[in-house]
Amino acid sequence: AWDGTAVEILEGRLYIATMSRPPAEMPCTHFFTIDAEMTYLPFCADFGPINLGHTFNFLRKLTGIFTDPTLEGKRIVCCTPRGQAEVTNVIYLLGAFLCLSLSAKPDAAWHPF
Repeated sequence: AWDGTAVEILEGRLYIATMSRPPAEMPCTHFFTIDAEMTYLPFCADFGPINLGHTFNFLRKLTGIFTDPTLEGKRIVCCTPRGQAEVTNVIYLLGAFLCLSLSAKPDAAWHPF
């Protein structure tokens, strides 16, 4: 179950939360995860960052969520497991979204983390 703990990335709109799996939809909150569809294949004993193709797909997915009229006004929560590798990769992807899709400066994109 989700206890409501999340880090706010964009005020009132985008959040990151660590949990084993997303909870059921809530009236004011949409949860999503990328763990099953964007798995990093390590070169050696590393864990990322996720490749450029995954970055592009994440940007497209999150832009689609942001522009979906049925989700207008809802909080968007990106869920990821608590593992260091998973959290690091999702932070990279969210930072890429902020910089590439919303034109945030890198220091502003890094600030919430």
